[in-house]
Amino acid sequence: MLERPRFSKNIEHFTCAVCGKKVQGNGYTDHCDNCCASTHDDIYPGDRASDCHAVMEPVGLEYQNRKKYILYKCTGCGYTHRNQIAKNDNPATLRLIASHQWRRSLFQR
Repeated sequence: MLERPRFSKNIEHFTCAVCGKKVQGNGYTDHCDNCCASTHDDIYPGDRASDCHAVMEPVGLEYQNRKKYILYKCTGCGYTHRNQIAKNDNPATLRLIASHQWRRSLFQR
């Protein structure tokens, strides 16, 4: 059985591929705090080993063990992933994701 690599903390700033916001990374930042979109850059968190690099679309929210997660689906390859909601994520965007209005509001302009 292959051992999963440890998390690689990388402080990276980026411009969101969906809304264009300049995002200040903190080493754990993996999505835009404005529109909550991400990109498919990792195979394991922080490794930047994915060849896909397509937009990861937020498709829903999940609550587990008192933690809140954004559910993502890659628009390129279909990979699914979840990430914990950050304290600075836009509450209006999170409400859109929860109400499943997200696709119509940003991804189908």
